[in-house]
Amino acid sequence: MRIHSTIAAITVAAACAVGLPASQAASLDAGKASYNGNCASCHGPLIAPYSAAQIRDAIRRNKGGMIILSSLSDAELQNIAAYLATPNGNDSDRLFNWAEAAAPSLLSPRATSQNVSGYYLRHYSNTNVYLATQNGRVYYYDASKPVGNSNPADLGTITDWLAQAGL
Repeated sequence: MRIHSTIAAITVAAACAVGLPASQAASLDAGKASYNGNCASCHGPLIAPYSAAQIRDAIRRNKGGMIILSSLSDAELQNIAAYLATPNGNDSDRLFNWAEAAAPSLLSPRATSQNVSGYYLRHYSNTNVYLATQNGRVYYYDASKPVGNSNPADLGTITDWLAQAGL
């Protein structure tokens, strides 16, 4: 049982190492937090998508008094831009979508995310496995194996996986 979980974790890790093209910036969740903390008080709940360069330019030109945000890093601006482009997304779904594309034989058919017992997860009926997140960590669970040892397997942080995936 431990071997199967380890092989599954290695399979997911190997698939992630393939590095499918990145479609968004580092973190939608961080972008949402930055937007809400820095932008929403003036712009409201959400504005149209803008690139990080467009946001930086508006800050540089002090558009609407935005010079006050000049301390935001390039990474924060990338995160805000990613959030504006995908306001209903989250980092877990980005990772799940990427993992499904990278390891279709293990994570199929494509699944819908759900909240169960404090985990945000997807169940893959063809292989009876789960990919889940909780408290910023990624877990792999093989339902055909007993719980214990490395089942579920803690695969690391969402942030590390997003970086490894190039997202």
